[in-house]
Amino acid sequence: MGLRAFARKVQVFASVLRCQRFPVGMIYILAGLRHIVGSKIVYALPLNERLDLDSNCSKERDIEGCSDPVLGKITSSGHLLKGYSESPRNRSAPRLLVFPNAYITKQYSCHDSSGNPFWNSVLIRGDLSNASSYPCGYPLKISAPSKYSKRSIENAFFVRYMFFNHFGHALTELVSSIYPLIYWALRDSPELSIPIIVPSQFCEYRQKLASLLGIESSQILVPGVDFECLHVKRLLCAESSFVLKKFVSPFHHQAVKAFLRLEYGESLGRSLDGCHYKKVYISRSRLGFRQRQFVEEKDLERLLEALGWFVFHPQECSLEEQLMVYEGASFICGLEGSAMHLLLGVSCAVLVKVVLLTVDEENDFSLQFDSQGIAYSQLECLVQDDYWPFGRNRNNVRLKNGLTADYLASLIESSVI
Repeated sequence: MGLRAFARKVQVFASVLRCQRFPVGMIYILAGLRHIVGSKIVYALPLNERLDLDSNCSKERDIEGCSDPVLGKITSSGHLLKGYSESPRNRSAPRLLVFPNAYITKQYSCHDSSGNPFWNSVLIRGDLSNASSYPCGYPLKISAPSKYSKRSIENAFFVRYMFFNHFGHALTELVSSIYPLIYWALRDSPELSIPIIVPSQFCEYRQKLASLLGIESSQILVPGVDFECLHVKRLLCAESSFVLKKFVSPFHHQAVKAFLRLEYGESLGRSLDGCHYKKVYISRSRLGFRQRQFVEEKDLERLLEALGWFVFHPQECSLEEQLMVYEGASFICGLEGSAMHLLLGVSCAVLVKVVLLTVDEENDFSLQFDSQGIAYSQLECLVQDDYWPFGRNRNNVRLKNGLTADYLASLIESSVI
C-alpha cells in the first residue's frame, strides 16, 4: 500500500471517530480499522426477484440467486465477501431483494441466522471515502439472533432509509428505498398489506410513511419499540436505484414521478399554459444564510437577466409551480442542489439542455442526467469559499480565482446557443 493510499485510509478512520452521526463505540472503531487494512465483510446472500411496474405483483416470480460473479466472491458456506468500499450494482430494471429467514434487531441492517448482515440491507453512498458513506451505520455482524428470537412472521418489507425532512434526499435515497411500496400503494396492491419494518433511527417518520401509503401506522414496526428481535421467513427490500456518488438507475426517475403523484396528487405536474420561460436560472440567492450560498450569484443573475434568462427562486413557489416552470423551459442553469434533483420529476419533452455550475466534474447530478437522457454541460467554475468570516456558511462556494461573473455569464449563454 502506497503512502498516499495509507494516509487516505487513516483520514477515513479519523472521520469515523469525529462523525457526529456515529456513536463512538468499539464496534465502529473496529469497523474503521477493518477498512484501513482492506479486510472484507462476510455478507448473507440475498435472492432477487423481478418487480413488474406495469401491473400488480405477478404470481409467477423470476427468482434468481445473487451468485453472479460480478457481485463478488462466494464462500463455501454460501456467503458473500465484499469490501467496505464496494457498493451495490446498477440495474436497468427494478428488482426486489429477498432476504430468506432474516432477523431484525435494534442493530441497523438485517441479518441471517448466524448474525451476518445481508448484502444491500444498509444505506451506502458510493465508495467509502469517509464515515458519511455509511450515514445510518456500518454493516456489522451480531451474535446469532436465532438463539433469542421469540417472534416469527411469514413476510415483511424492510426500509433501509426513511428520512423525509430533506427534499433532495427524499427524491433520491428515500425513493430508492421504498419504490415498491409506492407502486403497490398507487395500484392498491394486496402486497401492501404485509408488515413494514423501519429501523429505529427513522421511528419519528412512521406516521409520515403511513400517511403516504394510506395505511395504518400500526402496520409499520420499529425494532426496540414493537419488538426486540423478529424473525421473518421472507423479508423483502428494494434493490437500490440511486446510490449517491455511484449510480442512478434508468428507471429511478419513473419512481420519483410515482412518488410525487402519491404524495401530492395525480394532477401534479400537468403542463399548464402561461408558464413558459425559455431560459431558466435556478437561484439560491434568497435562501437563508444557513443554506449554501454562491458568493457572486447576485452579480451573475443581473448579467443573465440582461441576456434574457428568467431568474427563478423555487423556494418561493409551490411544487406544482416549480414543475411547470421546469417543464416549460428549453434551457435550465443552476448550481448543484435539491432543485436539480426535482428534474427527476419533470417531463423532458421541451428541455434541450441543462447547464450545471459545479465544483467537481464527478457529481450525482451528471449521473442523474445521464440516467434520464438529458443533454447537459458542466462548468467547473466554483471552489469552496475558503475565506469565511463569522456568520458565513463554510459550505459556501465562490468563483474560481481569475474567473469573473461577466465571463461566466458569457460561458453559460454560449453553452445554450
